[in-house]
Amino acid sequence: MPIHSIQSGGRATVLAIRIPSFEAVIRKAAHAGLARRPVVVATAFKPLGRVLAACPQARMAGVTEEMHFPVARDRCPDAAFLLPDDLLAQQTMEKLVGEAANFSPLVEAAAAGRVLVDTRGTEKLWGGAEQVAGMLQKRIDNSLHLPSAAGVAVCRPWSLLASRVAAEEGGICLVRPGEEDAFLTRVPLEWVDGLTPQVRTRLWELNIRTVGQLRQFEREDLLRRFGHCGDLLWEVVHPQAWSGVARTEAAGPEKSIRLEAFMTESTVELELLQQAVRNLASDLSTQLWQRGEGTARLSLTLLHADGMMKTTHTRLGGYVQERTVLADAAEDLLGRAFRRRVQVTRLQMTAEKLAAPERQGRLFADIQPGEGGNLARIPPSRRAAALDHARRCVAGVAKRSKGPKALPPPASIQ
Repeated sequence: MPIHSIQSGGRATVLAIRIPSFEAVIRKAAHAGLARRPVVVATAFKPLGRVLAACPQARMAGVTEEMHFPVARDRCPDAAFLLPDDLLAQQTMEKLVGEAANFSPLVEAAAAGRVLVDTRGTEKLWGGAEQVAGMLQKRIDNSLHLPSAAGVAVCRPWSLLASRVAAEEGGICLVRPGEEDAFLTRVPLEWVDGLTPQVRTRLWELNIRTVGQLRQFEREDLLRRFGHCGDLLWEVVHPQAWSGVARTEAAGPEKSIRLEAFMTESTVELELLQQAVRNLASDLSTQLWQRGEGTARLSLTLLHADGMMKTTHTRLGGYVQERTVLADAAEDLLGRAFRRRVQVTRLQMTAEKLAAPERQGRLFADIQPGEGGNLARIPPSRRAAALDHARRCVAGVAKRSKGPKALPPPASIQ
């Protein structure tokens, strides 16, 4: 396996594993009938639906991410067009984290299809981050049958960018300390997530094509020119505070977890925002599961292109880490926050009041579906609606009645 090394002294210890076209390749791996077909995962099968991921075969036919569904269908009519499978994605991420945990206790699920591993202190066991990368890629190929790319650097953002280079060039991209300038001059700005179309246009007008060219600017200059995106650009080119894997820990007197999603393009499309919110809820569920905790309060903040922001909160029933409950609560928050039809550039989801979650059976224990509170006594035709209503009550989305009418009474109780 080739290693694209940028020579310098010292050692890089942060490893980023990336599964290219994550949503598409996990569907091919899960279904034998799709093994030889191009696979495209889209937000919706509508004119405004966009491509989330395309397998290498579909990419060779001209399908790219963020492309509208009708264009992708015309370019690759033989492809299998699918909707996202959040449950399969979460299960795959849990397996990826489990494989990475065999090499280091400090592992972070950075995003869908991206895992960060801090290999500090494990050199005597494995020999270094580049050796861990090779062994971990083999384990992922053997156990999950997924293609992977690996990037190694001294900090989070550079290792993620290195994994993107490896995804394009193959092998492992190794960035050693001291020669990052040579690496950043190879990285196009299109690979930096979270930049708005206006910022990309402005960078193009300034004749800035690579990340390395941004190192000539001071932080104040970037903030003045690009607003909140200036902070993002500064953190990518000067990540002194990002050394090592930033596994989220308790912050302040009240523990919390904050996740962010940067929209590839500012949007007012509710479907795209809902998908981003569900992705954040899935990532939050994974982090809570890793920490063995649940959350009792959820907040969602929308940042608009005009600089305004809107935050909404909800109180959850108990300490929840279940993905479906978090996703339902987050979508309800989105509906309450998205009242200004101004383009959204970024979303922030914050989980507060963390503690050990209650048993899963507690999810429906205090819901009274008919007499006696026994879900089995509800007719099968009404059971799905009863379970959905119970989840929404526990998530705080639906109001829970104190009397026996917490759920609509079944037509007949046998």
